[in-house]
Amino acid sequence: MTETCVALKEKLLTGKNAVITGAKGGLGRAFVKMFAEHGANVWACIRKPDEDFASFSEQIAKENSVWIKTICFDMENEEEVKRGASEIVAEKQSIDILINNAGVSSTGMLLMTSMQELHKVFQINYFSQVYLTQRLLKSMIRQNGGSIINICSVAALYHQAGRLSYGSSKASLLWFSEMLAQEVGAYNIRSNAICPGVTDTPMIQFHDKIVSQSIADRVANTAMGRAGRPEEVADAAVFLASDKSSYITGATIRIDGGGGMATGCSQNDVTRIEEMTKRMRLAALDMAYSTGKAGSHIGGGFSCMEIFAVLYGAVMNVDAKNPYNPDRDRFLTSKAHCILAQYTALCEKGFITAEERDGCFQNASRLTGYPLAVGAGLEYSGGSLGMALPVAIGIALALKERKSPAKIYVLLGDGDLHEGSNWEAIMSASHFKLDNLCAVVDRNHLSYDGNTEDVMALGNLSEKFKSFNWNVLECNGHNVGLLLNAFSGLKTEIPNVVIADTIKGKGLSFAENQPEWHHHSLTQEQYELGKSEILAGDAV
Repeated sequence: MTETCVALKEKLLTGKNAVITGAKGGLGRAFVKMFAEHGANVWACIRKPDEDFASFSEQIAKENSVWIKTICFDMENEEEVKRGASEIVAEKQSIDILINNAGVSSTGMLLMTSMQELHKVFQINYFSQVYLTQRLLKSMIRQNGGSIINICSVAALYHQAGRLSYGSSKASLLWFSEMLAQEVGAYNIRSNAICPGVTDTPMIQFHDKIVSQSIADRVANTAMGRAGRPEEVADAAVFLASDKSSYITGATIRIDGGGGMATGCSQNDVTRIEEMTKRMRLAALDMAYSTGKAGSHIGGGFSCMEIFAVLYGAVMNVDAKNPYNPDRDRFLTSKAHCILAQYTALCEKGFITAEERDGCFQNASRLTGYPLAVGAGLEYSGGSLGMALPVAIGIALALKERKSPAKIYVLLGDGDLHEGSNWEAIMSASHFKLDNLCAVVDRNHLSYDGNTEDVMALGNLSEKFKSFNWNVLECNGHNVGLLLNAFSGLKTEIPNVVIADTIKGKGLSFAENQPEWHHHSLTQEQYELGKSEILAGDAV
């Protein structure tokens, strides 16, 4: 919109006056620049004087023949907000537009969030915005018109673990925006909300490694596959502030590049599975620690945690209340050293209790270090590599024979693919056109003996499967949305394979990409560190 409007000299806000809070940040600067380019004068509200921002606003004002006045006050202090509002009102200019943009980001699980932090975030993101609106609304009522635009976030729409302070404060602002529309509509004042997704501003560049990876995953999960640009959010704000939207109020515009749409499911579904994955990792860590010096298969279990969560949590037709339904989907694991992920998934689905899960590997437990077909949702006794896929071929043929709608999923390790029996099965699946069969490759590039390419080079797995006439789907195996998208793309008439690019030991910094963590024990220090890393992760 920006380039087109400027080129055609169409200025949508000529003569209007706008108050913009949080004007110094990435979105704030985009609002100031865009509104000035469309002919609006601006009160730019920032926390304290800033020479760089002063130069920026002076240049923008000069280029567009408008005035931009900087008003300094701290949104964390109610008296400061009152003073800033009074300063604006005292100029006796019309107040046509209010952009409630100021905000502070915050991450942390409930037990890690102090009341002090919660109060601070709410004060800036919600209470001060409401108070400022109260102070300026009277002027809009007197002039019988105005536009209030509340900058919320997709965090207000989708419930996500680790976003208590930020998400709930933005959800409160969104509720306020919709409520306000009902109260002030009679005065020709409109109230709307914008919920940006991940936007390329300086704010997203100062996160730690875990949160940065989560942000990258959310970007990859958008339909457009990129972060938003500040000017794209500002474009929407210009429209809502202009007379072009004179009959729009109480609306919420989501600007997130189709977040969640790439998967064919809602972001809430993605978040639900991400939270399930986090619970599974925490439980798996407890299980591994309980084995003491005996150790367990930590590396391969943690690399496929999202795969199990997506299959059991969203894809497969399985029911703990009807475990022997003849038309149930089947799951077989060829890389049997993923048992930490499988037991935690089965517990999530109700096939085993938490007590039984936590007592695994103990004497008299039916949950051993390798899966045994003794009920509990387990379909296959594993251990030796290269066996599950050939067994799955027979099951898939039998299901086809009796025209069952059931599908069979087989998890393969990339080290597992060094076994020749797998390639015979791959050839057979294609020959029999087993479209009810889906293989999943946990492509973490490591086996017990080292890097898979050094042990026996697998090369381009995608091309290998394609040469056997399989439908191949590739994705980041730790991105829930992309995994869901892959499983929604299965074809008919030919077998399917999802090649999931993963990290062995994912979620534990000391175990990631370390061959020795194929099977290892945890010290108390490593256990505590791993737990803190999983809890700190904004999803995984």
